[in-house]
Amino acid sequence: MATNLSKRKIIKIFVYIMLFFSTVFILTIVKGNYQESGNGTDAITKGDISKINSENAGIQIIDYQYYTFEKDYSDVVNNLETDKKENENKKLKEIYYTVKRGDTLHGISQAVGQDMNIIVANNPKVKNGKIYAGQKLKILNKDGIYYTVKSRDTLGKISNKYKVKLASILEANNLNDTQIKKGEKIFIPNPNLDFVIKANRTRYAKKTFSNRTKFGWPVRYRGVTSPFGNRYHPVLKRYIFHTGVDLRARTGTALYSALDGKVTYSGWMSGYGRIVIIKHSKGYSTRYAHLSKSYVKVGQYVKKGQQIGKTGKTGRVTGPHLHFEIRKYGKPLNPMRFLKR
Repeated sequence: MATNLSKRKIIKIFVYIMLFFSTVFILTIVKGNYQESGNGTDAITKGDISKINSENAGIQIIDYQYYTFEKDYSDVVNNLETDKKENENKKLKEIYYTVKRGDTLHGISQAVGQDMNIIVANNPKVKNGKIYAGQKLKILNKDGIYYTVKSRDTLGKISNKYKVKLASILEANNLNDTQIKKGEKIFIPNPNLDFVIKANRTRYAKKTFSNRTKFGWPVRYRGVTSPFGNRYHPVLKRYIFHTGVDLRARTGTALYSALDGKVTYSGWMSGYGRIVIIKHSKGYSTRYAHLSKSYVKVGQYVKKGQQIGKTGKTGRVTGPHLHFEIRKYGKPLNPMRFLKR
């Protein structure tokens, strides 16, 4: 009986020992698999990273980041928005400007970067270039005019009249064919208005140029480098209205007053550089620009032929010359019509 009990105890102890070792073995295997797979955070230690960086020059290890389309393609989005704005700007728009006291048509023309003749053509109530305070001017965001189709008009005739390509007119008005109707308004881009200017000169020739005041030459005549009227500006690289005449003159050439008068401005002016403005009788005034020196002061009275400074190349110029203007009540006139060679 005692022998049987001792055998049972031995077997029981043996089973417990086997269970203990089996449990330890299983736990060891599970722990080894867990460490081998890991969760990604302890797979490479900081020491390992330093070792990799030192052994592999030029390889940079960075943390994982999530990028959205907005971040990756921000430049593309901005370009699309810019293109959209540019397309909107290409649409023909009308802007109305209310004339203020002291405004001149020339000043408004320079401010908006548009030829005075185009502004006048789009505002039929502006006659002879005269404007008044409170008047509303229609300014287009493109160089061009509105034209009302008349009887027997064709796009071909309009194209020839304003010297604009037919394709440009069709494109500007989104037209698919050349059929137009009387009374229809079409936009003429970049028209040539020489015939309009000539007609106005003929119409008002007697009134404007009869009994002309005799102006003297501001410098000794050596030629004209740029005439009065529409021209392609050599600095601004676009067509603008040239309100004076550029006379050939080297830096330091003696400058004389073209007429008796009172100095109303002597100093620096944007674009003109150093400039002298003299007010004369009968509404006339003269401007002498791009000077190297000025010998007169505001309020000083000068005589015709009196030296008032020296020519130069200050302001917006490509070389030395004299920019000379003659104005009547603020309206620029062609100086060459008042000067005799």
